[in-house]
Amino acid sequence: MNYFKPNHSASFRCLNNNKDFCVSVKLRKNRRANIKQRSLVVLFLFSLFFIFNANVSQAATVYWTGGGGDSNWSTSGNWAGGVVPISVDSVVFDGVNDPENDSSIIDTGFSIASLTIANDWNGTITLNTDQTINLLGSYSQANGTFTANNGTLYLGTIGGSTYPNFTKTGGTFNEGTGTIIFAGRNST
Repeated sequence: MNYFKPNHSASFRCLNNNKDFCVSVKLRKNRRANIKQRSLVVLFLFSLFFIFNANVSQAATVYWTGGGGDSNWSTSGNWAGGVVPISVDSVVFDGVNDPENDSSIIDTGFSIASLTIANDWNGTITLNTDQTINLLGSYSQANGTFTANNGTLYLGTIGGSTYPNFTKTGGTFNEGTGTIIFAGRNST
């Protein structure tokens, strides 16, 4: 038997002295290797895309339902979709998603994009003692009650780079002995 040695370290066995067959086998093996390499590169890039995009938060409107068995903001079952709001979310209390007007307790520090208390919701939101809620956007109250107790309600961002609105057209806003900080320019 004859052996044909291409210009690399691997050797191929040729059948019937057919060097063309040996070259064809070599090319097919190289194609398979290239396809595997390309597939691995594409898979790696695809994985990176999902890893980096998984960490990017998408803004959402999050509705209070009060269905979590307690009144705490930190309980995921109290929010539509079972997700506690984060800093890019707009929080809404309304009679559609919470027809029983379940009261709500801000039991830990939160940062959210905005807070809306709709005119068809007449429950009470209580900011627990020594807790802070940072509204990066606007506060809008048309009904219900907001009580700050001894907590801190901060409207705007630290440094004042955003200028949210504070709008109260109905309901009751009790600051209690809490601290209300208006970093925004517009309030009615």
